Amino acid sequence: VEGWVDGTEANYGVYLLGGNNGDIFTFTSSEASFSYRPKLIVNYTPPPPPDLIITNLFPVPSPSFGQFLVGQSVDWKATVKNNGSGPADSSRVGCYLGTSRTDLSKSINTYSTSALSSGESETDFDDYTFVASDVGQKYVICKADDGVDVDESNEDNNTRFYGPFDVAFEKVATPTISPNGGTYTGSTQVALTSSTPGATIRYTTD
Repeated sequence: VEGWVDGTEANYGVYLLGGNNGDIFTFTSSEASFSYRPKLIVNYTPPPPPDLIITNLFPVPSPSFGQFLVGQSVDWKATVKNNGSGPADSSRVGCYLGTSRTDLSKSINTYSTSALSSGESETDFDDYTFVASDVGQKYVICKADDGVDVDESNEDNNTRFYGPFDVAFEKVATPTISPNGGTYTGSTQVALTSSTPGATIRYTTD
């Protein structure tokens, strides 16, 4: 263009190369005599935006009677779909354990998703082991594009939740006492055992 302005180059046209992400370039050029500066008009149409959503969220294994136990490890599987018209770059999914369907205060998992074309989906998972501070009624909430790395057509539909469910301590089995009661005239050795791993038995002699 500078050569055209200086009058040292003729106006033979321009070639523009767009990317492979849906960008569209169109151009027109015109020429007149060297007494007129040439005109170049470039129109740029950006690609349509993507829209990342969570279409499915479930645990493996499922809770037993709506309950998970402290110390239990669970895989949380989330399916991310590009529901928009344009391609989406790679992003990340964040999963949270909260007391409501919107509580994102405790992060439990973060994992990356691949770049997704329009309509494409990807399922990822990670495990979480419940701890004592999790006891109570809870939800798991997963959020697509958790790092806000992708410019989407809708930024308000990224989350999906699972719940409510309960997290509780495992019930301790009834202790076994040997010998099982009776009257003894001499000293007797008594054994107290529990089939629950890690259980602590407390007793009194009064």
